[in-house]
Amino acid sequence: GMIGMTRTVRLKASWCEPAVIWAVVVGDSGVLKSPPYKRALAPVVALQVAALKAHRVALEAYRADLREYERRKKQSKDDDPGDPPAEPVCPRFYSRDTTMEALAGLLAQNPTRFLVARDESSGWLASFNQYKAKGGSDQANWLELHALGTLCVDRKTGDPKTIFVDGVGVSVGGGIQPGVFRTALTPDHFSAGIPARLLFAYPPRRKKEWTEDDVDPAAQAGY
Repeated sequence: GMIGMTRTVRLKASWCEPAVIWAVVVGDSGVLKSPPYKRALAPVVALQVAALKAHRVALEAYRADLREYERRKKQSKDDDPGDPPAEPVCPRFYSRDTTMEALAGLLAQNPTRFLVARDESSGWLASFNQYKAKGGSDQANWLELHALGTLCVDRKTGDPKTIFVDGVGVSVGGGIQPGVFRTALTPDHFSAGIPARLLFAYPPRRKKEWTEDDVDPAAQAGY
C-alpha cells in the first residue's frame, strides 16, 4: 500500500502492472490474526498520525494567515489584496472507511498511495453488494481501483458535487474467518473475478504454546 503509484512493474513496453495488492488472512476465531496484523500496520498508522498532527499545525497557521488576509482586504478597499492563502491538504494514505464517497474525496487529493486496512474484511466484501439508488454497485468501482482505472462519484451535497479521479489504486489488507469468508463471496463475485484478485493466506492451525521468542529489535526498527 505504501509503494502505491511510485513504482510499477513493466512486463512489456505497453504493459505495466502497479503494486496494488488485496491481501486477506483467513483463520478461525482465536488463532491470533490480530496481533501480527496490528504489528504489520503499526508503521503506517504512525505515519498517518504524524501527518494528521502536522496538518493541524499547518491549519492553525493557515487560519492566522486568512485572518490577516481578510484584514488587509478590508483596509485596501479598491486595491487588490492578492490571492488568499491556500488551505493546506492533509496527506492521507490510510483509512478503515470503505465507502466510495469517502474514498473518492480522499483519493482526489492523495493519488499517490493508499491503503484500506480492516482487521475484519467482511465489511469490505459486503460493501461490494451495496447497490445504489442510481444503479450499479461498489463492486464495479473496486474493480476500477484494482486496475488503476477511473472513479467518478456524484454527490447531492458537498463541494465539489462531482469527484473524478483517474489512475489511482487502493491496496487492501485484513483478516476473515473461514465460515464468514464462504458466505461473503457470492457467485456474482466469482463472475466478476473478485477472488482472482485476492491474495489469500490460510495458515494451518497450530497448538498454542508459550515461548520466550520475540521479534528482533533491529528487524522491527528496520521495518
